[in-house]
Amino acid sequence: MPAREALRFSCRLLRFMKKHLLLVLFAVCCTVLYSQKNDYFWIFGYEGGNQSPPDDEFGNAILDFGAGNRPELEIHQEYDMNFSATCATICDSTGQLQFYTNGEKVYNRHHVLMENGQNINTNEDGYGYKSPQGAISMPMPGKPGKYALFHFMDKIFPVTGVAGQEMYFNEIDMTQNNNLGKIVQKRVILVKDSLSWGKITAVKHANGRDWWVLMGTSRTEKIYEVLLTPDGAEVSDTLVTDTICHDGLGQAAFSPDGTKYIRTNDVILGEPFRLDVYDFDRCTGQLSNQRTKFLDYPGFGVGIAVSPDSRYLYVMRTTKAFQYDLTAADIFATEILVAEWDGFISGSRYGSYFRFSQLGPDGRIYAASSPTFHLHQVNFPNRKGVACDFRQHSINLTVYNRYTIPNFPNYRLGPVDGSSCDTLGLDNRPVANFRWEHEDSLDLLKVTFTDLSAYEPAQWHWDFGDGSTAQDTSPVHLFAAEGTYYVCQTVSNANSADTFCQQVTLGLSAVEEAAKDEPRYQAVPNPARDVVEVRCEAPALREQSVIVRNALGVVVATGFFPPGSTSLRINLRGQPEGMLFFTVTAEGQSLYTGKIILQH
Repeated sequence: MPAREALRFSCRLLRFMKKHLLLVLFAVCCTVLYSQKNDYFWIFGYEGGNQSPPDDEFGNAILDFGAGNRPELEIHQEYDMNFSATCATICDSTGQLQFYTNGEKVYNRHHVLMENGQNINTNEDGYGYKSPQGAISMPMPGKPGKYALFHFMDKIFPVTGVAGQEMYFNEIDMTQNNNLGKIVQKRVILVKDSLSWGKITAVKHANGRDWWVLMGTSRTEKIYEVLLTPDGAEVSDTLVTDTICHDGLGQAAFSPDGTKYIRTNDVILGEPFRLDVYDFDRCTGQLSNQRTKFLDYPGFGVGIAVSPDSRYLYVMRTTKAFQYDLTAADIFATEILVAEWDGFISGSRYGSYFRFSQLGPDGRIYAASSPTFHLHQVNFPNRKGVACDFRQHSINLTVYNRYTIPNFPNYRLGPVDGSSCDTLGLDNRPVANFRWEHEDSLDLLKVTFTDLSAYEPAQWHWDFGDGSTAQDTSPVHLFAAEGTYYVCQTVSNANSADTFCQQVTLGLSAVEEAAKDEPRYQAVPNPARDVVEVRCEAPALREQSVIVRNALGVVVATGFFPPGSTSLRINLRGQPEGMLFFTVTAEGQSLYTGKIILQH
């Protein structure tokens, strides 16, 4: 039996040996071998510097999506990268950070300047480029260990204001310098024109290997199209749209399946705000069927993201978030208001508005504000209307973030099987993956499973570890009793099958049993001025939520301990002096309640 088939057979065998934890962990490792985790590292914020006090409002916040069902939050005030919107990061296929950039310089995974990583733009000011989607990165086709980085240089024009000027290509070889990398081709000019401000986006070619990279122009009808192949990057075509590509604060995005290209523009010159949706051919690279909506609701900056199943488009417009059905004949007639800003002030004075967005590898959509401490999230973006569960200011970064959101393509998109461009034999071989959670904290035996599998699975089989099975894509399962279960998902299509398993621990008894040995918690400093750190004596055994309430019982801040963490920073700026109460919970049950004295 070939080695690859043997590994997959071992993974499938786990469904019959689910009580053996070692084998389950092996199943997870098996799946990782074929996963693409290039988008597992997200970084935000401004440099903190070694001189910063522990409660400084500046620093770099990191979301690491390799931690499990939810990303793990880290705060680093010793890093010295500033972000002002432009942010591109990339990991290798196993989720290990390779490098990141703010549009001015490139840092390696040790968070120091990569060799030849300075001055990738010539007009840098040290605070990071201010353009959303000002850079993007992806693995070089056919060149293991090498990556492409695209970015542009912005410029102030006397009439049109801020726009792009030149589009650059860089090749980064991560095999250099003991695998810390080096830019071996730097600032190669691909396009010299008046370009749109940011909005660089990319999608896999239909052959499943190469990349299309699109960059619009400023106030003309052209969109430049770059094709990245093993031979390098070159302008492949200049696409002509039906109308002028108006410029302004906005985003561009492909649907995860690559069939739709969407652009938004918040024009500051008195012209209508607009939303454009095109059909896209991944084989030829051509745009067609342009549909335009003029956005009449007020705001500043328009963010967009598309659900994992490529059906629902989310438009973030300052105080309102809308959903559109991309499969409908009249897309814009399906508009549904899914969230309206609740008036929350993040930090001492800034509203947590809805701005630029990105689909995460966990199947959730994340949206940034400017400048605030918080991110919003759409928890179930595949669901219609308010059932998508838009959670406002649900992630507290505890440091300022200036509407920065990383810019990623869909790394888990395969070839268009059977198309005229399907010439490399890279069949879509599905990779299983899922997350689980309680939607109802009062029903600890009811679990929602969300499918995260990739590469066009056609069938789904779930083994819940209690004798029950299901064939739904994302089932909701009611377990009969408390305990620990090994839940396995198998996905398949005509090419192959894959299995992924996770341990799921449920029920009040499980929480109470773990709570017997639960370490104590402490708020430091106490009294606190603006920021308090909730510390745990030992690493958390599972995800735990922290809720802070005032004397009236009103929730003023939230956060969570990912498994394995020992501390959580809570930002209390803007809260009046007095007594606050924090509660640590797990799976809906209270583990600890403490007091915080707030003194400014």
